[in-house]
Amino acid sequence: STSSGCAPDGCLSTTGFATVLGDDPRALNVTRVGTFASGVDPYRGRYPCGSLIHNGTWFYGTYLLDNENHEVGSNAAGYCEDWCVQGPFVGFRTSTDLGETWDEPRVNMTSWSDNIFGEAAPDNHTKVKFGAPHVVDFGRELEHSPDGKLYIVGHGASSPYSPHSWMQGSEVYLARCAPTAAAVRDLGAWEFWTGSAWAAGAAGVAAARPIVSWANRTGVVTATWLPAVGRFLMAVSTPTFS
Repeated sequence: STSSGCAPDGCLSTTGFATVLGDDPRALNVTRVGTFASGVDPYRGRYPCGSLIHNGTWFYGTYLLDNENHEVGSNAAGYCEDWCVQGPFVGFRTSTDLGETWDEPRVNMTSWSDNIFGEAAPDNHTKVKFGAPHVVDFGRELEHSPDGKLYIVGHGASSPYSPHSWMQGSEVYLARCAPTAAAVRDLGAWEFWTGSAWAAGAAGVAAARPIVSWANRTGVVTATWLPAVGRFLMAVSTPTFS
């Protein structure tokens, strides 16, 4: 079992993983099942997001959540555990043995902005751009990627009063990076779409502009390239109420 919220004993999160083998959906072999423990502070939850296996390396992303009171608790206490405030993308941990062992550069965070993109959400008015990012599906081994890079899409917001939680946002942002363990951990190796060009590093994060804007109606987003029709399919979750 896993618990992605802040546990009282050390405020740890456990995120799960498994390897699924087989071509017949009625006869799959689920193996290498396990969990990985990592810190949550100063936020209140740490959850899985984008995942990719490329050239034998498994990239497993995690992101952070908080609540408006920054407290550990449950709905019975009158607030929404750790779901109400969307936090930043921590980054990718990697495995070269299909999950037997993992290399996680941020088992714990030292500050609100201690994550790969340097974003922070210390209160309910500061928003992030790359919430819960997912890897754009370009097929096995990124075979349809236009430049061999991995791309991610994340749901974000820029207005201080835009609802921005694990399933809510107002914008979708795009970034790309070389699919290597060294590159994904180097902010300078990441490029961010600014609306007219790509910009790298911290300046790129600041200059990033959304590829989709839909006020208070976006949420967790995925994108898939369909080579047969030469189009992307983007799926955006939209909650019916906060």
